[in-house]
Amino acid sequence: MSSTFNRSSEHNSTQHDLQKQIDTINESLQQISNAMLQDQGSYQPQWSERAKQAANHVAAKSHEAAAVIGEQAHTLDDAVVNQLRSKPYLSLGIAAGVGFVLAQLSRK
Repeated sequence: MSSTFNRSSEHNSTQHDLQKQIDTINESLQQISNAMLQDQGSYQPQWSERAKQAANHVAAKSHEAAAVIGEQAHTLDDAVVNQLRSKPYLSLGIAAGVGFVLAQLSRK
C-alpha cells in the first residue's frame, strides 16, 4: 500500500513540476510576444526606410542603364546611316536581296 501511495505522490509531484514549467514557458512566451509588439513599431520605419532606399537605388540604376542603351542605340544608328551613305548601291543591293529572300520564304 505504501508503494501505491509513493507512486501517487511521485505522480502528483511530477504533474506539479510539469505545470510549473508550462506556466513558466507561458509567461516567457507572453513576455516575448509583448516585447515583439513593442519593438515592431521601432523596426517598421527602419525596414520601410531600407525598402525606400533599395527602390531608389534600383530606379537610379535603371535610369543609368536606359541612358547607356540609348547612347549605344544612337551610336549604332549613326554607324548604319554612315554605312548607307558611304556605299549606297551596295546597301540598295543588299536590301533588295533580303527583300527577295523574305518574299520567297513567305510564299511557301
